Amino acid sequence: MNWINKALLFVALAPRRFFARWNVDIRLLKAILTTKLMMDDRRPNSIQLTRQRQTEKEISNATLGTMAISGFMGLSFLMVFALGDDFSLQLTLLFSLFIAILCMMLVSDFTSVLFDVRDNDIILPKPVNDATVVVARLLHVFVHICKIILPMCLPSLLYLSIRINPFAGLVFLAVSLFVVLFSIFLINAVYIIILRITTPARFKTIISYVQIGFVIFIYGGSQVFPRLMDIEDLSTLRLPDTGLLLLAPPYWFASLFEASVTWHASARMLLASALAIVMPLLSMVVVIRFLAPAFNQKLGMISGSSGGGASFSEGSGRVSSFFARFMSKYPVVHTGFLFTWKMIARSREFKLKVYPTLGYFFVLFLLLMFNRHQRLQASLQDFFTGFDLISVVYMSSLVLLLALIQVSHAEKFKAAWMFYTTPLRQPGQIVTGAVLAVILYLGYIPFSLLLLMGLWYAGPTVLLHFSLALCNQLVISLAFTLLFARKLPFSQPPADAQSGAQTMWMFLIAAIAAVFGGLQYLVFKSLWLTGLAFCISILICWWLIRRLNRQTWEDLAVDADLLP
Repeated sequence: MNWINKALLFVALAPRRFFARWNVDIRLLKAILTTKLMMDDRRPNSIQLTRQRQTEKEISNATLGTMAISGFMGLSFLMVFALGDDFSLQLTLLFSLFIAILCMMLVSDFTSVLFDVRDNDIILPKPVNDATVVVARLLHVFVHICKIILPMCLPSLLYLSIRINPFAGLVFLAVSLFVVLFSIFLINAVYIIILRITTPARFKTIISYVQIGFVIFIYGGSQVFPRLMDIEDLSTLRLPDTGLLLLAPPYWFASLFEASVTWHASARMLLASALAIVMPLLSMVVVIRFLAPAFNQKLGMISGSSGGGASFSEGSGRVSSFFARFMSKYPVVHTGFLFTWKMIARSREFKLKVYPTLGYFFVLFLLLMFNRHQRLQASLQDFFTGFDLISVVYMSSLVLLLALIQVSHAEKFKAAWMFYTTPLRQPGQIVTGAVLAVILYLGYIPFSLLLLMGLWYAGPTVLLHFSLALCNQLVISLAFTLLFARKLPFSQPPADAQSGAQTMWMFLIAAIAAVFGGLQYLVFKSLWLTGLAFCISILICWWLIRRLNRQTWEDLAVDADLLP
């Protein structure tokens, strides 16, 4: 256990005499908390989880990673003090960011702590009384919140202490306490709403999407927001003079801080300051008396359920069946396509590893499409009539290649025994179906939207250029699979997913994709050359698919002991 957890454990156990009056066994309480904190160090946070590389070395300092990320977020909050010279606006933006990021971090990283039901299996059968179990859970929650809140507050606390005086730093710390209480209320309310509109079995899936969205938001915000700002207009920013500000919780906390530090406040600021104190306290009463009992009941449903079968939406099933009809002539390819499509749709592990990369690609697409030196309409017109639209298709190579690597790996890879019991002479047809499923599952929505917008802005000529780019993308994916990823879907252990050689070849093939893009750029202005290149690309696709379909068991990367 690292020194931070030791310090927080010491603070949490400081009122041990008070706990003893509640019939809490201090010795067992310390043992439970120590074990929980050690397990926290081995549990990756949301960003580490999406970038985790399955190696022999296990994670042992996840707490430091969580605090470093929280501290970086707090440091980035200081940029609001460069927006204009209106101190009220700066404080309102500061607390807006504080509430938003705090809620997202608590939802993404706090969920694994809150829904840790292993106490029911490990602690409850042991001679531990109820008071000790309850206090241990509450103190664990307290320690986890401290590891997020303290690093996030520290940069702003130091800045305000230097800019104004040390008293301002103490006031900011006190106001932050009310912000935390209000954020906890918001999170509880969101949890209850989600559990009311969905089943407990799908709750963790929704939280997974929140984790993915959090990573994408952090990366996207750091890239997009600075480019959308016009430095010359920052000095003119002012907080609007309207009573509607009383409906904005960040304004409450900004008013409370400003009134406490400057001792000058208008009637509206005084009312907002009162709301900043009353509403968090009132919200905690609502949480304790109304939301917590309902939430505990729902939590019991989650812990009591085994998860059931994974859900698969009817709409997604119709889409996969529609695409699979085109492969009905090849039953094995058809089966491999449907199997991979449905596994991708249900695999939380696959989504956590691939979807953030898809989000990064979306952010880069926005950076290409929007030019802050032009109006929106002009930027869109230039993007879709020029080569930028085609370059986006080639930029997606890294996303698709990463997905092709990950689709072969799974935690429960031993379930792939079913492939080896079938009388197949050419299992490469399953791999072909898997490749097509990955490309269509990840690409049919974004590529369709891009094509429709291209037709709207550039006319029918974009169809030929776009089709050539997609066909070249299929050539790249098939060639990569044939050379370096001849594996059945979800049949390999995750430890092999990030081998250095495979990653190196992935970037090499991505560089070849850039070469394909450069060649298409050379023939971009000639429709007949583009048409000729399209015909050649189709022939190469046909040859690669035939070659991949003919792969035998000896050609694939499989365990020889499992061969039929």
